[in-house]
Amino acid sequence: MKIQFILVGWYYNQDSILEGLKELNENNDNVDVFYSCHKEPTQFVKDNFDWKLFANVGEEQVAYQQAIDYLDIDDETYCFLMNDDLIIKDWNFINDCIEKIQQGYKLI
Repeated sequence: MKIQFILVGWYYNQDSILEGLKELNENNDNVDVFYSCHKEPTQFVKDNFDWKLFANVGEEQVAYQQAIDYLDIDDETYCFLMNDDLIIKDWNFINDCIEKIQQGYKLI
């Protein structure tokens, strides 16, 4: 099972999501994190994640699409599209979401 996180946003300032994704990315070969950037990311993002600076031609939906097109994500990959200003209270949401998808949910 492969898991892809795509983050978009403008702030790069939520330690809970940055540190949590860094830990997931470093400790699990099946997890990839990608920042779809519309402005230059922080050094922390540059040092710890794959990222690309795209033309700022729209809001989040455009940034997600730019990343999806760039990454060419496998159909079997679970993809989490997230904004960079989220505060993650419980990382078990990943397993909960995958379980829902396996039950037939198309969008969570």
